[in-house]
Amino acid sequence: MHRATRRAPDAATFQPGDRRRGSSRRRRLTLAIGAAVTSAVATAAVSTALAAAPTSGPGSVVPAQDPFYTAPANIASYAPGQIVASRAVTLSLSTPSNAWQISYRSDDSHGNPEMAVTTLVVPTAPWTGLGTRPAVSYEIAEDSTGTQCAPSYQMASTGGAGSVLSIFLKSLTEEHMVKGAVLHGTAPRLIHIDGIDVEAPLERNLIYLRNRDVPGVIGKVGTILGEGEINIADFSLGRRSAEASSESREAIAVVHVDGRVPNDVLRKLEEIPAVRQAKAVRLF
Repeated sequence: MHRATRRAPDAATFQPGDRRRGSSRRRRLTLAIGAAVTSAVATAAVSTALAAAPTSGPGSVVPAQDPFYTAPANIASYAPGQIVASRAVTLSLSTPSNAWQISYRSDDSHGNPEMAVTTLVVPTAPWTGLGTRPAVSYEIAEDSTGTQCAPSYQMASTGGAGSVLSIFLKSLTEEHMVKGAVLHGTAPRLIHIDGIDVEAPLERNLIYLRNRDVPGVIGKVGTILGEGEINIADFSLGRRSAEASSESREAIAVVHVDGRVPNDVLRKLEEIPAVRQAKAVRLF
């Protein structure tokens, strides 16, 4: 399920890569990620054409202009989880399915009543596994307060997962999976790296970071970039699911900046104790 609540993603993570393993391995990984990201950008125009937004119904206008996303004045009178409204939505998924957008009463982080929107997808084929058909909840963290970033709207406007591009790269010692998509109609985005979900714009100058998921990393990165007079346009974060301890949890960050990143700034980023890799990526 996809909730259309406004939440920021958790802190950052990725495959650990100790700097002591040598620069050649880092170069291989950087080339792999760079090739995948570049390929995603190169196919953005094709994906955009294939993922044309509907001209009417769900996804035809942004949530701010869609009455379905407007909470009723008496939303506080609804019980938590109570359905407010529902409507069918058409998705172009690889598995034939029926889908509905469902609005319901929820609460914000301060306990105040609000309305959220989720997408329910049910495959049309009968369930052939053991027991009853399982239910899977998939929630996407959002890094924007704009309603156009609501996952339920993205699914309806792009037809679901039809525009996702997956690239798998494998060498003798490593393998990596990178996924990209065209969101909001025309915006190419990086959405996944090696088992970690992270939504980042594929535009111009990027900084790619791998680090241990510990407190203070984001602040130190921001301080170093500020001292280098480098403006942050977008800061996207993702981390792997919980493991033995936060010390071993892996994180990644993709930072979209307004200009080229000097080598001395990259060196300072790599000197942050929790950071295992810092690379600049420039897209055209």
